[in-house]
Amino acid sequence: MTIIHAIEKILADLVDTSVFDPHADLFEQGINSLQIAILIDELNKRFNLSASLDVLTEGASITALAATLSRKITLENIG
Repeated sequence: MTIIHAIEKILADLVDTSVFDPHADLFEQGINSLQIAILIDELNKRFNLSASLDVLTEGASITALAATLSRKITLENIG
């Protein structure tokens, strides 16, 4: 499962929709801070990461979050 698909699946479990614009800001799509925190926690578990909410500094869209987490996975695997 790709990171993008994992993000979409987790979000779909948290809200009443499974349709997201991967390039739009998650907050503008109705996702709240608590749901974002749960999303990050679930992604940490799924991909064995130690990410925090600061991953959103690169952008709060699904694609931006996936790119940031992908870089983090690469860095953690190298280190």
